Amino acid sequence: PKKAAFLMIYPDTAKKEAEPMLLHYNTLLEYLGWESVGTVVASGVWTAGSVKNTSYGQQAYQLGKSL
Repeated sequence: PKKAAFLMIYPDTAKKEAEPMLLHYNTLLEYLGWESVGTVVASGVWTAGSVKNTSYGQQAYQLGKSL
């Protein structure tokens, strides 16, 4: 089966803000019959450089490396 990964950055820190996107991702996977290889959802990232002081970059790297 085909595989997909989900990467998302959003400025809010409330998990409820990411839930609709994750639900849509999972719905698409089910519809297409694809397998998820992982997700990285980075909350609280507003400005271009603000992701540098988080673990999200490393998480995305590890996800890519695992492919």
